[in-house]
Formats: sequence, C-alpha cells, structure tokens
Amino acid sequence: MISLRVLTDSVDGVPKLQQKLGLFDPNTDNPGTLFTNVLENVEDLQVAYVYSQTAAAGANGLVWNTASQTIGSDAVRCPTPGCDTHVPFQGGPTGALPPLDIQNVIGLRFSVTGRSPLLPIGARKLTNIDVKNPLATTTSRHFRPASEDHAVTMDPIHPTWPLYDQYDHYRATATLMLRNRIPGG
Repeated sequence: MISLRVLTDSVDGVPKLQQKLGLFDPNTDNPGTLFTNVLENVEDLQVAYVYSQTAAAGANGLVWNTASQTIGSDAVRCPTPGCDTHVPFQGGPTGALPPLDIQNVIGLRFSVTGRSPLLPIGARKLTNIDVKNPLATTTSRHFRPASEDHAVTMDPIHPTWPLYDQYDHYRATATLMLRNRIPGG
C-alpha cells in the first residue's frame, strides 16, 4: 500500500506530490517525516468514485466528489456511522449494504493540477500575466483552477476575480472504468 499526498514545502514554498509506504495516518503524518518527494509543482491530486446509476440515485445524484456531492453528505445512501468518511464504505459479505458501498463503484476519476515554475520576466510579457478579468470571462491560466471539491481561490479585493499569480496552471483529468469485477465482491 502506498499513500500519496500533496504538501507545500515550508522551506521553499513549492507544492510537491509525496508518497509513503503504508496507510496515511492523520495522527503521525501531519506533516510527518515518512513521506518522500516524488514530483514538484503538483498543486492538487484528487480521486473521485464513480458509481453505477442505480447506486448513485438519491438526493445528490451521481457522486462526483464536489463540495455538495460527497459520500458522507447523504444519510439515506450512507446510513451507517462508518461510511461518513468520504471514502466508500465496505460492508463485507453479510448484512444490508448501503448504496454507496465499495461494491457499487464502477470507476475512478483522477484529477491532477500542476503548475509551471515561476515564470521568468520575458515569459510574463509573452503571456500577458497582468491581464485580470472576472472568473466567468477570463482566458488566463494564471490562477489555480477548480478541481473536484476545491473551488477557485477568489481575490479578496475583487471577489469576482480569481487570485491571479505568476504561474501557468493546468488541470488534467482521467477516468478509469473498472471491469470484470467479481459479482458481489
């Protein structure tokens, strides 16, 4: 088992994708010393669980791991105390299983948000980094884009503008569909 996380380095301020052998333990891994840097300038890594249409029907519709559509936000589909951790519940071979049990996951969506190194002055002029527009009208990539349950950070001075910076940002998403699952397993 390998655990992954994204952590901004307190020394150089660069976000890094890190890994550790074993499960993440919030009591000792916050930030902990067992993680190893894998890749710099990774700002976000998220995994969303994709359910079959029948399992995901309910108050939130399909679960796409957004701020309002999380596994623990629906008491009807997550009726047991153990399934409110935003990770699919595993009921085991006996008893009635909630609709959001792990056996109903049909796919995983991975989203990674990366950024460039700090743009040099020449590149800043070429990319017109000083253009600032409201979020709905901008074509700039100089702010961290929304991803799953992380919204765009908005500028406190101009609440309709994203918080612009001096980096190019890009979000990549891929969906992995699971096939040939053992029935009922």
